[in-house]
Amino acid sequence: MQLISHAVYAVTFLATIAAAVPGPIVARGEKFPVSNGDKSVMVETEPSAETGNVLMALGEGDVDCKGSAFCEKLGSSCDDAYRKVVPSNTYSTYLSASDTGSCSGTCGLFVSGDHCEVMGQDLMDAYNDIRNRGHCNHCGRKQIANGCMIKIDRVTGC
Repeated sequence: MQLISHAVYAVTFLATIAAAVPGPIVARGEKFPVSNGDKSVMVETEPSAETGNVLMALGEGDVDCKGSAFCEKLGSSCDDAYRKVVPSNTYSTYLSASDTGSCSGTCGLFVSGDHCEVMGQDLMDAYNDIRNRGHCNHCGRKQIANGCMIKIDRVTGC
């Protein structure tokens, strides 16, 4: 009987550990408003290609090339989204915010995270860092202060 109790304990313990260890991220799109140059539209990111450890985080100022599984199909729409950013505008993820960034075609350039706010010039600078310092040809992201990120990613609804 004691052997059965130990076996049940061991199985329960291992199941608890397995549930706590991060595995592949279940991709779910984010929904948020961005400007398409004419008006504010609600867009959604496509599923992420990221399958790594969710506990690994970027440090402030760090850049990587993560994003949608379909990033390679963005074409020149990201450059168009970049050109639609107004440097003096404030882009925010606060509830009353009308825009988190800009979009064109299937590409969005936006701030992401809880209670995040950046100026348009910050979006433009991060875009250049992702492209130049990060050597990202398609999607990418830059960690900024307080857990916020600036992202270039594939979106639908623009």
